[in-house]
Amino acid sequence: MARRHERNGCRNSTVLAGHERGPRIVREHHYATVLNHASGLGHESVCIPLVPEHRPSDPALPQVCLRRSVPYRNRGHAVVSVHDCSIKIFVPPLPEQKKIAAILSSVDEAIQTTQAVIEQTRRVKEGLLQELLTKGIGHTRFKQTEIGEIPEAWEVRKLGQVLESLDHERVPVKSEDRRKIQGGVPYYGASGIIDWVDRALFNGELLLVGEDGANLLDRNSPIAFVIRGPSWVNNHAHVYRSRGQVLLDFVAHAIENQSLKPWVTGSAQPKLNGRTASRIPLPLPPMDEQELICAVVGRSDDAGDFGRQRVEALRRIKAGLLQDLLTGKVRVAA
Repeated sequence: MARRHERNGCRNSTVLAGHERGPRIVREHHYATVLNHASGLGHESVCIPLVPEHRPSDPALPQVCLRRSVPYRNRGHAVVSVHDCSIKIFVPPLPEQKKIAAILSSVDEAIQTTQAVIEQTRRVKEGLLQELLTKGIGHTRFKQTEIGEIPEAWEVRKLGQVLESLDHERVPVKSEDRRKIQGGVPYYGASGIIDWVDRALFNGELLLVGEDGANLLDRNSPIAFVIRGPSWVNNHAHVYRSRGQVLLDFVAHAIENQSLKPWVTGSAQPKLNGRTASRIPLPLPPMDEQELICAVVGRSDDAGDFGRQRVEALRRIKAGLLQDLLTGKVRVAA
C-alpha cells in the first residue's frame, strides 16, 4: 500500500509498510520520521519506511529496511494506524554509503548469476532425463508401449509390481508434540524434511512420493525422492521399498519425468492415493542400465546441489554484511 502525505517537512513522500515476515524495502538515510498509516497490518512488529528529512536519497545507496516494533491502534476493519515517532539511525558519510552499496550489490549479482546457472542446470537435466528414459543408452531398436516409445529390451511395469508399500507404518506427529521429541532424525513430509525428532520409524533406503498438496500438479519441488538411514515419515508421503527389480533412484527419476495429472484426484486439495499410485506405469531397463542412467543424472544433480549450496552461502554472507555494515560495527574505507 502506498499513500502520499505532507508531514514534518516531508512533501509528497511515498509511504510503504509491510508485515515483519514480508517487509517492503525502502531507501533511507539521515534522521528520519516514521510516517503514520499502514494499511492491512495486523502485527505489532512491522517494517516502517523512513523518509529523509534533509536531502534526497542518492541513487547509488542500497535498499535498506529498518525493522522495529512500534505501537499501533486498531481503527476497525483491517486498517492499522501507527503512532508517529522519530528514530535515529546510523548514517555513514556519503562516500562510505556508496562503498557499502557496491559491496552489497556485488553479492546480489553473485547470487543472481548462480541462480541462473542453477536454472540452466535444471533445464539440462529435464532434457537429459527425457532422452535417457525414452531412448536409453546405446539402443537402436524401439517399440511402442502405453508410456510411449522405449527400447525393445525394456519392459513396462506398474509401480506396485516393483515397489512394496510401507504406508501402513507411517505415523503423523503434531508440531506441538514434535517439539517434545526434538533430535537428529529427519521427519519427512510430502516434499522433504520438515522437522527433526529423536527417534525413527524407518531405517534403510526408501522412496518417498508426495501423497497430497498442490505440488503434485505444480511441480515446484520434487515429489519423488530417495532417503537413506533412520527416518520418520508422516502421512503426507507414500513410503516404498524396492522388491529387488529396480533401483529406487531410477524410479524417482521416472516419476519426476512424467505428469501425474491422470493419477491425481481433487482440485482444491490434489491427492495421489496409494491404490492409484500403485498403477502408475514405469519403464524398466535391465539393472545395469538403470545404474548407468542414475550415474549420468547424478552428475547433473551434483551440479545443481553445488549451486544451491553456493546461493545459501552467499545469502549468509549478505546477512552478515548487512548486520555489520549497516550498524557501523564494521566501517568501510571510502
